[in-house]
Amino acid sequence: RPRAGLLRGREFIMKDAYSFDVDAERAKHSYDAMYAAYTRIFSRCGLEFRAVEADSGNIGGSVSQEFQVLAHSGEDKIVSCSACDYTANVEEAKHVCVEVAAAAGASKPLAKVATPGRTTVDEVAEFLRAETRRLIKTFIYRVDGKPGVVLVRGDHDVNEVKLRKLLGATEVLLANEATVTEVTGAPTGFAGPVGLGGAKIIADLDVRGIVDGVTGANEADKHMTGVDVARDVKVDMFADLRFTQVGDRCPRCERGTFATFNGIEVGHVFLLGTVYSQPMGCKFLGEDGQEHAMVMGCYGIGITRVMAAAIEQNHDDNGIVWPMSIAPYHVHLLTLAHNADDVKAAALEIERALEAEG
Repeated sequence: RPRAGLLRGREFIMKDAYSFDVDAERAKHSYDAMYAAYTRIFSRCGLEFRAVEADSGNIGGSVSQEFQVLAHSGEDKIVSCSACDYTANVEEAKHVCVEVAAAAGASKPLAKVATPGRTTVDEVAEFLRAETRRLIKTFIYRVDGKPGVVLVRGDHDVNEVKLRKLLGATEVLLANEATVTEVTGAPTGFAGPVGLGGAKIIADLDVRGIVDGVTGANEADKHMTGVDVARDVKVDMFADLRFTQVGDRCPRCERGTFATFNGIEVGHVFLLGTVYSQPMGCKFLGEDGQEHAMVMGCYGIGITRVMAAAIEQNHDDNGIVWPMSIAPYHVHLLTLAHNADDVKAAALEIERALEAEG
């Protein structure tokens, strides 16, 4: 069943290609050539698009870029810098972290306060009259089956792709209620990192430096105030773990800020390296007389998605307005009075004239 219009229809036609090279330098040359070809293809199709840095996902490899057509109905979120050409999928996007998150001021003593029935960030912030950025959200994950604790600011969300990559994990899943209670002793909504022992704690960079923070007290209907992360929380690792947001500073130029767009992925290029050729024994005999794994690239265009994306981007109230370069026909010639000889003769004359013009 289509998700929207012709997007996610049952039929899916793919242009697929692979490159095999003798070393990383020549593999990068093949990758760059295909990237340039894709850029020309989508430009000639009349599409407004962005080439964005992307997560390689299950396919793997060291570098990958998606070609995203900008459209309100797009199912992917991308961010783009206002001052340079840095563009990335939100799953992959980096940003300049603001490590000191709390309002200026000295640390305050820890205090446990009753917050009956307040489990969400907004509910707790309103009840305690605190900024959401002073709250510390505590998530319990199962990382390849083992529990782990992840901390982010109250106004941020965990980027599970970044978390999986950081830990080199195969599977990262939010823990169920039973696991949350087992690790923290509290129901979901009241978990916190203060005094939490056993599980490894990983915190987003923006959590570092929070003073006078608020977090769950590991007791039902209670939160801790006056939390000083450096003083009160034993963090095993700080890392970039959150989704990038509108207004974040660009990591490439550090001048611009991010705006967000919806995108429809129509193409993807991957520099695979030897992630497949090595285990599959795809080797060649080199000039040195030794066997070497081929260095691979992988490249795909969703042919039917190009058509669907073009429609999402080019239409009016009456329907499709094809870009001229991919329109099935440039002219429709209709002979309404098809039995009239003079009409038929005029139509044939017009047809011949049009064909003569190409």
